[in-house]
Amino acid sequence: MPIYSQTYRTYDGTLRRHFRWWTVAEQELRLLARARIFKGLVLIALLHCLFYVLIILLNEVYRSNQELFRQSGLGFLTQVREFMVDERLFYMFLRFQSGLAFLILIYAGSGAISNDFVNNLMEVYFAKPLTWIDYTLGKCCALVLLGLSLTALPAVLFLALHNALLADLDQLAANWWWGPASVGFASAIVVPAALCVLAASALSRSQRYAAIAVFMVVIASSTMGVLLAQMLRDPQYLIVSVPMVVNRIGLACFRQRGYLTRIDLGLSLGMLVLVCVTAFWIICRAVRRAEVAA
Repeated sequence: MPIYSQTYRTYDGTLRRHFRWWTVAEQELRLLARARIFKGLVLIALLHCLFYVLIILLNEVYRSNQELFRQSGLGFLTQVREFMVDERLFYMFLRFQSGLAFLILIYAGSGAISNDFVNNLMEVYFAKPLTWIDYTLGKCCALVLLGLSLTALPAVLFLALHNALLADLDQLAANWWWGPASVGFASAIVVPAALCVLAASALSRSQRYAAIAVFMVVIASSTMGVLLAQMLRDPQYLIVSVPMVVNRIGLACFRQRGYLTRIDLGLSLGMLVLVCVTAFWIICRAVRRAEVAA
């Protein structure tokens, strides 16, 4: 009876040597796209974007038909500060959109890593030609791209629509910086939120507890910042509150004035960088230990 050599079946596909993290990000986004709650939250965010599109279109129609607006009695809308298309409109859009984006990031990211631990998927990920770096980058990039697509992307499209309707090079030269300002403010909103949510997910084995932990940290930091600023009568202590630090950076990006401008901008940027670095270190440490165990 002949003896045949039996070996494992070889891999017939092509190994991806670069951007392997995109496999993890793509899988994460594919799972989110199936969830009804996620679709509902995204729909609410898109309706908020639609409201600002109508404001831009309203201003263009008014510019072309001012007499018609006066006769219809709607001319007062263009005199309301909130309906004027300027840098403040983009700041207010991102400020309100940040709340919706934060909720979406919590829902999307609170179980991104914890569910993999619970379902023993770490062994599956690291059995593939993936490293802990690919896994970490994939999870982080998926959440960051999701957040930017709900904040920075609509703002840039609003600016493109506004300039396309105006068709005025002088206006384009005057407002081109609204785009980089929107990206900067959106990044200050999304990146810390995404990393903190993933850090909570990496430390917990429950999606619910991770979401609650993020909410508690945000509320505690905001409360502590306000109390310290009031008791010590120094607005610089508001830097303890991460949401206020983010708003301070937004005011600087769009050259707006407000009470939060009393906070030093350099300290605000340093605080935000510290939060991001700490959260990213927690994620890397948890994932690295999981790879070694696998």
